[in-house]
Amino acid sequence: MGDAAPLTPHTLYAVRAGARAGAIIAGPDGVQKAVRVGETVSEGVVLAAVATDHVVLGHGRTRTRLDFPAAPPAANPGPAQPVMAATGQAAAGQATAGPGAADPATYATALRPVSANGADGYVWRPGTDGGVLAAARLRPGDVILRINGTPFDRSERLEELAADIAAGHAVDLEYRRNGSVFSIRYTPE
Repeated sequence: MGDAAPLTPHTLYAVRAGARAGAIIAGPDGVQKAVRVGETVSEGVVLAAVATDHVVLGHGRTRTRLDFPAAPPAANPGPAQPVMAATGQAAAGQATAGPGAADPATYATALRPVSANGADGYVWRPGTDGGVLAAARLRPGDVILRINGTPFDRSERLEELAADIAAGHAVDLEYRRNGSVFSIRYTPE
């Protein structure tokens, strides 16, 4: 078996490590596809391994590491979204933004799963738009550990977070910054 042709561009959108490891990856055509380890990502390319911050693609005898992009992948921006800003409540440990300001796709791009210091959570990736996370006084690099007291340890919580914010519900966030754990209540206006 000969070596494969050079790997065409792929973009990593999400990973799931563990027993049912898989990823969401866009192939050269830009179409996102959910695949498990051993499944075909695009023509001649197979998902070989998954870690919390990257995947390994196999093509022929070659293995290539694919990391999350440094900046969010380009996408159709759709209709303009309202600009959100913290209000005076932020100084009192609360932050606000308009209802409907949460978009699950924003969180899926901005947050990635991590496991460090014995706690699982999702880290806000530098260089990405965190949506209302900034209004909640979070910063890129912060690791969200709990949402409303429930561990933030699976991707389904991204949609729950967005739905709570869009519905105007207050959300209690526990996060780690520089080794210290903090809590804040985010209240949409």
